[in-house]
Amino acid sequence: MEDEKKRLEEQIVDFQELLKKRLYSKKLEKLKANYYKRKLSKNREENPKLAKKARELQKEVKVWQDSYKEVKVELDSLLQRKLTVYQHNKYTDAVREVYMDLVANMGVSARKASQVVRTVLEKLAGTKVDRLPGESFSKYMLLEARQVSLMHVQETMLKENDVTLCTDGTTKFGHKYGTAGVFLKDGTRMHLGLREQASGKAECTFNTIREMVQDIVTSQGVDLDKAVHREKEIFIKITNLLSDRASTEKKFNSILSQYRSKILPDIVDGFTEYSETEQAKLSLVNELFCGLHLIDGLAHQANVTLSVWEGMIFGEDKVGSRSLPGIHKDKGESGTVRLIRTVCKAVQERGCEKFGKPVQFRTFLVSKSKSDRLPLSTFKGNRINIVFHNAAGVYFLYSDLLEFTSELQQENKLIAEVFADLSVRQFLAGCRALGLISKCITEPLWRILSKKEHVLKMNERYQTLISKLREWTNDGAKLVSGKACLFEDVEMHCGPVFEKLIEKSSADFDELTVQAVELILASLVKVCCRMLADHLEHGRYDQISEELLQKLESVPKTNVSCERDFGVFDNLLRAKTRATGIALEGMVMFKENRSWKWLADLDSQKKSEVLAVARASVRNQRAVFCNRMKSVREARLQRMKDKRDYNNEKEQKEITDMAIKKQLTVDLEQYGGLWETAMEVDEQIEQLDEDLKSAAVIAQLKFRRFVLCMKNENGVLNTTKRGTKLSVDELVQNLKSTFPKTTKVPEKVKNEMNYSSAPSALLAQEKNRLLQEAVKQQVKVRDEGRKRIGLKELGTPELTRPEHLLGKRVRHAIHESEGKAWYNGTVVGMREENGAPTFQMMYDGCQLVWWFDLWKDFQENCLELIAVNAEDILGKKVEHMFISSEDGSECWWPGKVLQYKDSENLFVIEYEEEEDDAEGAGVFEYPLLDDYAANELRILS
Repeated sequence: MEDEKKRLEEQIVDFQELLKKRLYSKKLEKLKANYYKRKLSKNREENPKLAKKARELQKEVKVWQDSYKEVKVELDSLLQRKLTVYQHNKYTDAVREVYMDLVANMGVSARKASQVVRTVLEKLAGTKVDRLPGESFSKYMLLEARQVSLMHVQETMLKENDVTLCTDGTTKFGHKYGTAGVFLKDGTRMHLGLREQASGKAECTFNTIREMVQDIVTSQGVDLDKAVHREKEIFIKITNLLSDRASTEKKFNSILSQYRSKILPDIVDGFTEYSETEQAKLSLVNELFCGLHLIDGLAHQANVTLSVWEGMIFGEDKVGSRSLPGIHKDKGESGTVRLIRTVCKAVQERGCEKFGKPVQFRTFLVSKSKSDRLPLSTFKGNRINIVFHNAAGVYFLYSDLLEFTSELQQENKLIAEVFADLSVRQFLAGCRALGLISKCITEPLWRILSKKEHVLKMNERYQTLISKLREWTNDGAKLVSGKACLFEDVEMHCGPVFEKLIEKSSADFDELTVQAVELILASLVKVCCRMLADHLEHGRYDQISEELLQKLESVPKTNVSCERDFGVFDNLLRAKTRATGIALEGMVMFKENRSWKWLADLDSQKKSEVLAVARASVRNQRAVFCNRMKSVREARLQRMKDKRDYNNEKEQKEITDMAIKKQLTVDLEQYGGLWETAMEVDEQIEQLDEDLKSAAVIAQLKFRRFVLCMKNENGVLNTTKRGTKLSVDELVQNLKSTFPKTTKVPEKVKNEMNYSSAPSALLAQEKNRLLQEAVKQQVKVRDEGRKRIGLKELGTPELTRPEHLLGKRVRHAIHESEGKAWYNGTVVGMREENGAPTFQMMYDGCQLVWWFDLWKDFQENCLELIAVNAEDILGKKVEHMFISSEDGSECWWPGKVLQYKDSENLFVIEYEEEEDDAEGAGVFEYPLLDDYAANELRILS
């Protein structure tokens, strides 16, 4: 309809221009005619040629007059023309497309859509329309738009391979919602749907995704068998997952991987003929981590660490706003973060509506000739980096905030809390530390995450991040002075806030900030090592194959698109309160997938077919939606029933436990009550008869275990060991070990416990603990990730002797003209030259071999071991070590690895027959990866 309107407008303009030209020509011709008539009347007898020319000109004038009349008639007809919007008992496709665009893409209300169309036609095009659709038609267009988007997604998905699935969930007004989208290799994201689900469990999320895919494959009305096959096709195309690694996401990833493994034989030809290794490779789903959730995790850890730091300084004392009457402590929130939150509630524009003073504070700043633009953002709607960002703003506004709140602290509790917390210099130092981390670490990291490039380009960035964090953990003054730079190619945003953060303060306050910075950075190392283990050295995505690199092309760095979906959905829920869930889903899909553009680019025949299918699908869509909501309600009722049954069982168990506790209390009273010291234990035991001593001590242990709920560490509360009853002396010893041990605090530490800074000994101890945990967690998460892809634990053995290098997969540094270059290969031979071992090296992709002093290179860090997996051993010639039963010597048996059994982590190896020992030949199964890690297997080809 828009195209037709535009064409008519252009035609009108052309006709008007033509009319002006011809009117002007007519006027000129009339003037000419009058001139020649006068001249002709004078010279008619003298010049007969002029008379002839006059007659010709008169005829030409008549032609122009007739042409003018025709143009005028056509122009009048065009201006009075009416658009055809209703034909064959339905509205035309042009009308349907326009209304889809208005209500689903542009957000026009269904009640206002016709009014908008009529106003545009009458005011701009000057066209009268007798009939336009009503509100009900506009609502139907939302469902038709949803169907168009489903067909758009299906057409796009069936052309793609190795796509990445992103999912997320949220709760809105008590309802659980889930969203999903797939990323293609060109960076395009296709939104699969956003709908209500019974719960946020992984099983429910997977069923919701399946429903979305089923809606997509049935969008064009194909038969059931074809739809089922297309559904499986789409799930097979999903080879990558991007998530925040929440517990439900991990379970969902496992369910999806199992489902793909189940349907692979139906889609991949000859799948059953593949080896177990190849089948496992095809079944593999790559799980990657959203980079923005790393920043969110850093903020959470910083809050926890600041709580620990503040505890080192203040102990159990209440300081700041928590010392005010009627103020209760917020569990899990440090004083620094509490200050940041309350400041934003008090003076930020979208803070607390009842007690906030944003207008007054801005007026206060203007009165001091300062800018009223606050470097603060609202917490609502902002999740990533908000704590770090606002911390910098609080420190920047500190002096103004302190003066402002001191004048108004009597007005309400919120302002009083802010003033009390601003008076604590440790909280201010915490804000400064968080602000510096924002400017020097999280903001540059976010800018890198926003850059469009391959996701594994972040591996090197993450390595740099952790190494810099470790460096600044030992030298926090570098960050405080503003001399720290995370990435050389990313410029920090300097400005008044940054200048204030690095401005030199008193020596005590700078030292306090350095303390906070170093402790926070140590904890951030721990978080990064845990969250980024797959991207670090020897991780799951370190040194990957070219094939896997191509598979990961569709993976984005962040899952921000799903967060954006919920932002759009939240606005729609508030703006369109009467809209159903399926209508809202249609709006989101049609807009986010840009299906309106896809529809506009179709040729006329294809467009008519698509719109016909969409029109016919409305009734079925509504029926499917009603059935789906019915299932959701039934699932909620069942869940409520299960919860009620669980509560009843829990209540019955509590009654039973209470009866047991009462009986244990009665038994305890028979032996003089609870024994609380070792001396009391000895006294009570001496007073008892020999046959009652065991029962008395057992009563004491059971009371502690089942009534006081003490931890049964190392089995000290057990009464038996391996089925044998413990003696009285053993029971008494266990009982005494449960008493708390009093430790004397060193006088030096006592003196350091003041309100100026944290004790240096405790601070150093906490930093070391965090850094040690970082290493442990990285190894743990790294090995878990490797196990998911069949690599099991890291196959990197420990080398203690030169001969351990033989048969190892290595990375060798060669010094070239442009610098040091690394090449992968296998150490396939060893010999001695002048009493020193020399090793034969075969590089990957090359049949030639070279001899090097690799042990020396290994000691000089020019040779590194490569972690091996099943593929590195499968089909290779190897030597396997056994211990001789006769003399205990090492025997190396040559053989070839034939097969890998993933489920059992065993390799099938065929040993060669030797001349002096034919019994050693044959086919056996061994865990060769474990043997390789133990230096008991050599790879020789």
